[in-house]
Amino acid sequence: MEAMNFSNVWIDWVMACIQSPRFSVLINGSPFGFFESSLGLWQGDPISPLLFVLSMEILSQWLDAALLNKKIGPFMKKATSVSHLLFADDLIIFSDTSTSSGRGLKELFQRFAICSSLELNRGKSQVFCGGRTTQHDQFLEALGIPKGNLPVTYLGLPLFTGALTP
Repeated sequence: MEAMNFSNVWIDWVMACIQSPRFSVLINGSPFGFFESSLGLWQGDPISPLLFVLSMEILSQWLDAALLNKKIGPFMKKATSVSHLLFADDLIIFSDTSTSSGRGLKELFQRFAICSSLELNRGKSQVFCGGRTTQHDQFLEALGIPKGNLPVTYLGLPLFTGALTP
């Protein structure tokens, strides 16, 4: 939240809700009693989606910076470059399959995990490679995420390599 210029007061409020979850309810403008909650965040917690979106915004900025600083190579198709897409709790990254890009992505994910306590679920993550090159195996090894097979459906749309034909 500091990186996104939230005020210290706001950050302190959020952290107090996470670290010492004891709340009071205002009734007609006056506090009424206290109730305890479980410590920390959990899936379904009302503030979790907001904090997740803020975390993904930071990850998005880091991916842009990694591309700009050549830590990861771009995926180019006819001069169009898209580095990543975020939707709900899904992340799709577009990159070349060089070994250095695999290492760069792995380092970025490790740094992000240290800073945010959010880690990739390697059991649900897959890498999809287009075409056939000898680099794919080295890229997959450097990244440490298993290879998936195309075609696959994502959000109801087919993902595949090649061109659409009528």
